[in-house]
Amino acid sequence: MKIALVDDEIIQLQHLQELLSAELNAKLPNSPHWIDTYRSGQSFLDHFQSGKYDVIVLDIFMGGMLGIDVARKIRESDNDARLV
Repeated sequence: MKIALVDDEIIQLQHLQELLSAELNAKLPNSPHWIDTYRSGQSFLDHFQSGKYDVIVLDIFMGGMLGIDVARKIRESDNDARLV
């Protein structure tokens, strides 16, 4: 499973990554997963490719670009990724 976490607050981003990784390792020990982190919506969009992620977790209020704006951009080319 490929997951992207997008949040401008570094502490929250690291904490979410640690929790998610621990849960995935506990629940799906034989299933590989990758978690990429991005500190802004624009940074994420600069690296985004349609089909690259199964799940994308977006902070709503980020400096510069709102999570809903990022979600709209994602949906322009990727209808399959699950957005949280």
